[in-house]
Amino acid sequence: MSFLAPTSALIAAALVVPALVVMYLLKLRRRPLRVSSTMLWPDAATDVQVNVPLAPPRPSWLMLLHVLIGAALIVAAGRPVLLKAGGHAGRVLLVIDRSASMSAMDGANGAGIGIGVRAGGERITRLDEAKQKARALIGAASSGTEFAVISVAAGAEIAREFSADSAGATAVVDRLQPTDQPGDLASAMEVARAMLSGAGLAEEDGGAEILVLSDGAFAEGTRAIEAPGGVVRLVRCGPAPGADKSNLGIVVLSARRDAQSPDVVHLFGKVLNAGFEARVVPVRLSIDGAAIQTRSVTVPGSSGGVPGEIGVVLSASVPAGGLAMMTLLVDDERDLLASDNSASTNLRSAAPVRVLLVQRGAAARSAGEPGSSISADFLLADALAEIGARELAPVGAARYEEMARAGDLKFFDLIVFDGVTPREVPVLPSLSFGAGMPGLELGPSRADGEAKPIQSWVRSSPFLRDITLDGVVVAHERGFLGKATDVLARGERGPLIVASGGNDRPKRLLVTFALENSNWSLQAGFPIFLKTAADLLTSKGDTDAGVQFRTVQPVFFSGVGEPPEFVGPREVAARLVAGTEPGSGEVRRMTLGVLDRAGVYTARAVSGFPPIAVNLLDAHESGVGTSDVLRVGSRIVSTGGAIARPMEVWWWALVIAAALLAIEWIVFARSARL
Repeated sequence: MSFLAPTSALIAAALVVPALVVMYLLKLRRRPLRVSSTMLWPDAATDVQVNVPLAPPRPSWLMLLHVLIGAALIVAAGRPVLLKAGGHAGRVLLVIDRSASMSAMDGANGAGIGIGVRAGGERITRLDEAKQKARALIGAASSGTEFAVISVAAGAEIAREFSADSAGATAVVDRLQPTDQPGDLASAMEVARAMLSGAGLAEEDGGAEILVLSDGAFAEGTRAIEAPGGVVRLVRCGPAPGADKSNLGIVVLSARRDAQSPDVVHLFGKVLNAGFEARVVPVRLSIDGAAIQTRSVTVPGSSGGVPGEIGVVLSASVPAGGLAMMTLLVDDERDLLASDNSASTNLRSAAPVRVLLVQRGAAARSAGEPGSSISADFLLADALAEIGARELAPVGAARYEEMARAGDLKFFDLIVFDGVTPREVPVLPSLSFGAGMPGLELGPSRADGEAKPIQSWVRSSPFLRDITLDGVVVAHERGFLGKATDVLARGERGPLIVASGGNDRPKRLLVTFALENSNWSLQAGFPIFLKTAADLLTSKGDTDAGVQFRTVQPVFFSGVGEPPEFVGPREVAARLVAGTEPGSGEVRRMTLGVLDRAGVYTARAVSGFPPIAVNLLDAHESGVGTSDVLRVGSRIVSTGGAIARPMEVWWWALVIAAALLAIEWIVFARSARL
């Protein structure tokens, strides 16, 4: 016997048991009365005990009847059911797991439940085993049995409603396809509960027999799994939980550009080993299909049921971007799951930055510095154009302040101030010439206008390591009054180039002299300095440099033209995102929805659309574990053999409670007369 609502039984017990205890511990006090002797009242001695509080109860028939009545009510609240061994349920709901771990190549090849014999050494997936068992269940059922089918991966879908057509149910099972998604048992139970209640089956005949055909390796989610009604049982597919499961998989992949050399990309991966023994595996990095680097790593074996893991870092110079793929070179015969042996990301190019150049125009350069008829504004603009900026927008100081107030700075990556001091610290990285900003203030220019050479500079600094400042002379530099920061170059009279920011603050580079007061803008190394500064100030090394999706994420991308068709593990057509205006000549937002198979998808016969990288990257699925139990609500569901018809017997408990109550009344009435 099992219970459909054990929580209700526990609540009823919490109410009934204390009430019985209190009723028998707290005695009723009677009025004292003086008598000459108690010898004539044989039963009076027992009545003396009623004045003793919290006296231990004395066994009696009434107590026994009260305990039995309370127990019957508690059992009835728990909705007990009896399973008749060997019988068949009138309605059977098959929940078939299609998650990534069900593609593991260690399924048992046989026709019946519990058969674990491989035919001729042929390897099949756990999903194939689940299909075999589902077909065997349908074939062995009586002609009146109705079957329904639910498939579950990251979400649950109704593959077939309840029907007595066994051939139709078998055909539906045969059409189920694997996915590379994690499994979600909670969604399957929600759909099952909706099906049963919608068909009026939740209470009638104990609902339906719900058979979960799965390896049992469902990860614990954030949602509570509620029992759908009826009887839920697990039909395990795959080897026993304690068996060795040899599988290696990539479970983490990220790409970041080097903060000091943005052309270099570092790919960080984590390799998981689900087997008992340590494994040595070569890991290959390829860019657009060309092998770049291969390293061997030793992945420790699992311990205490926890898979072994190790990190790996592979690097390559990829200034233009491309499709990067990390691949495990494993023996297919020793590896259970293929979808986690590679992971890809579409690298963004080290794209030219969008520069906002803020110039003084005809106004005085800054407070404390005289205006000059000589200007190097055009030299700075030309040098910025030479570094290949994607966009260069020169504006005046007034226009800059308007853009800052309107929030239009977000359309740029770098702000270059040419002799202009902003009113507030900009929210973007900045490079300043001859002007400071709040927190990095500059004093008036030196009265001595004699040009002096740069005395020293930090040659190891990423900003200056590719150039030399020999021969650069400076006049009218301004004293640095800001907070302590990194001084990269010094002159005879103080700092000339200082750096600030980093971590969670935008980076700043400040040059304390104006370009027209130096010969630096005429040096060959000046454009190199601008290029290096732009790369380092706008470095996105702390963010992912690639675009990738998991098999549970919707895929979005932008492009010009009509939405194309993509080919990969399966064919899929793109569509416009809801609300996107039509127009073939404009960049529009498109989507492929959620792609449940891992791999690389490329646009068919259409150029200009990036490849789409979809990865599994799930440690739980790559662990390919199995289990003989499932936790559904407050119940532990285990594996079993034949299907059994559930029959609720709570009304029997109510009948027994009513009969005992009648007996209790008779006993009490008789004792009261005596």
